Amino acid sequence: MLHQSSSVSATTRSTSTSSSKYSSRTPPNSRDTSQEGLSWLMTHSWLHYFKGLVKLLEVRKICQLTGASTAPQSLCWLLSKTVPGEKLERWVPGVPRCQPLPSQQQRLQPPQAHCSQPLLAKLGMSSKPDVLPVPNPGARHWAETAGDPGAGKPEKADVSLWELQMGGSPGCRAPSTGAVKPRSQRGIPAETAGMRVAVVGAGVSGLTATKCCLDEGLEPTCFEQSQDIGGVWRYTEYIEAGRPSLYPSVISNTSKEMSAFSDFPYPEDFSVFLPNAQLLDYLRRYAEHFSLRGHIKFGTTVVSIRKRPDFATTGQWDVVTEAGGKQTSHVFDAVMVCIGNCSEPSLPLHCFPGIEKFQGQYFHSRQYKHPEVFQGKRVLVVGMGNSGADIAVEASRVAAKVTLCTSQGAWVISRVFDHGYPWDMVFNTRLMSLIRNHLPHPLSWGLINHRANQWFKHENYGLQPEKRCLVRDPVLNDDLPSYILTGRITIKPSVKEFKDNSVVFHNCPEEEPIDIVVFCTGYNVSFPFLEETVVKMENKHASLYKYVFPTHLQRPTLAVLGLIKPLGAIMPVSEMQARWVTRVFKGLCQLPPQSVMEKEVNENKKIQLQWFGLSFDEVLKTDWLAYLDQLTSFIGAKPSVLRLLCRDPRLALTIFFGPCTPYQYRLVGPGRWEGARQAILTQWDRTLKPTRTRVSANSSSLCPSLLTVVGFLLLLATLLFGFQ
Repeated sequence: MLHQSSSVSATTRSTSTSSSKYSSRTPPNSRDTSQEGLSWLMTHSWLHYFKGLVKLLEVRKICQLTGASTAPQSLCWLLSKTVPGEKLERWVPGVPRCQPLPSQQQRLQPPQAHCSQPLLAKLGMSSKPDVLPVPNPGARHWAETAGDPGAGKPEKADVSLWELQMGGSPGCRAPSTGAVKPRSQRGIPAETAGMRVAVVGAGVSGLTATKCCLDEGLEPTCFEQSQDIGGVWRYTEYIEAGRPSLYPSVISNTSKEMSAFSDFPYPEDFSVFLPNAQLLDYLRRYAEHFSLRGHIKFGTTVVSIRKRPDFATTGQWDVVTEAGGKQTSHVFDAVMVCIGNCSEPSLPLHCFPGIEKFQGQYFHSRQYKHPEVFQGKRVLVVGMGNSGADIAVEASRVAAKVTLCTSQGAWVISRVFDHGYPWDMVFNTRLMSLIRNHLPHPLSWGLINHRANQWFKHENYGLQPEKRCLVRDPVLNDDLPSYILTGRITIKPSVKEFKDNSVVFHNCPEEEPIDIVVFCTGYNVSFPFLEETVVKMENKHASLYKYVFPTHLQRPTLAVLGLIKPLGAIMPVSEMQARWVTRVFKGLCQLPPQSVMEKEVNENKKIQLQWFGLSFDEVLKTDWLAYLDQLTSFIGAKPSVLRLLCRDPRLALTIFFGPCTPYQYRLVGPGRWEGARQAILTQWDRTLKPTRTRVSANSSSLCPSLLTVVGFLLLLATLLFGFQ
């Protein structure tokens, strides 16, 4: 029987019943409800006041847009989407209590039926009676560029004033009283239920891709060349060709709550940071819970993927696989490549003069398994990434001497952040993201530099990066500073040349004797089964729109998942990519024209080359939270904090000030999960459960309560000053 966390309920109560009802008393009967209504509301509970304030701010903003002192009757339709009809009269200025309100049938009509053209223009609405506005400017631009007024708009009708003002989820079509247009006229293929999708790889990305295909009614077939799922997280003593490899001591760098799939929380007794065996157990539970194994063909290698002759019209692919020495040809309507970026090691020996005459042993970190190989040896670790730091620390416990060389330095942070909380649950919050992205860059860099140096001053340890901190990923290692302090590890600059049994570093004339060299130089991206023209590579950079879609294909039926290095967990990113991709395959989401995609990719490429250089690892980096928000906005699953404030203030404050766990992207839109709210509100319970193993006397503190009050006042001030 599957383990299911008891703290996460399969269903949660509706937000409409989770808060108290409005008071039966009515505000003063005045045409300026915005002023006197506030005085009336302040005499009631804070929740009633807060809900009323949110609604009044909505109306006030629209009155400012239209230049009217009172709200026209046409706004009743918009407000009725979030306010019940019998309550509407309390919040709409200029609508007396005795004035009849729109009926339910009238509220379902599009606002163009009774809105003036100036009002429509100021709100950005189309004059066509069957189309609602597109708050996402990019979606509107794509539609205009492509000449299709319906492009980029989901089918489901769900309009919010907060979305119109704040740019939440993309615009939607209003309910129409006429006949529904055929799917072909709306840019959706006539038949997608039987759409066959090939998924290459059964690792993290491949599993969630298979699951998302099933969610959308597609028919996935996942090809895995090994005999089990898990990808890089499945440890084996031997190295399998074409498959990532890891050493048994690997622990995840992201906490379990931040790295969970959005509708499948980790069991509460799992470690906060997961050993590879525990993470593999989670993936197996995920596959069993959603019945994914029946769609996976194990021991099957994908030999080639080629466009069919009629690709321009069908978008289909010829896929050749090999199993048991026998090749088989298949035809698929779409392909999802999920092999990751850790299968082909990068070993640039030409960059290390003299390595050919070195008499000792050297190998890539992919071949490392156990530290016993370093027993009594003098070890040089080349490369200052997560693997380099891990291997250096492990080697120093048994080796005679360990030297770690780095050309650029690195920021080293601990998994344990302020007050013992996981680093990513403190760093990746919407509040922190707002601060990072809206402060001037020099100030933002300075603050993060200061924060990175609070644990230890990197300059004193020879680790100070030459580049700014936002350009280089941090290295997560809890032991490295103390091992440098105790002399177990020595930091050196980059290698100048190798001798027979020694090495010479830049700016260091003396030779250092060494016996073993471990090259922690990363990996190259490789798609051996694809033609070079399908995924174009230039200077180690793949021309992929949003790191997913090739920009030049005539039909968007091939996607690459997981080829990205966000500052955060990869599992939610791969899942969100898969949710977006499957809806693009079905025609429910539209990509911009080829020229628009290529322009964006080229602009990003220039920025990345200026900031990161040609390093393969660097050009794949992106802002974790911003990227997730962008993808979820494409499918209409991005939560609106402002909209939640009037429905569920507790949840809204948790989302804004707390960690941005993946469950947030299951609150609304397609794939909505009823357990998302409960999973968010209990995320800290599951985080702290495995560490609270000793019962102690409770020590009360006013600090958390004060922080909550201050945070609430800060958000309230933002609303007040932001909508004046």
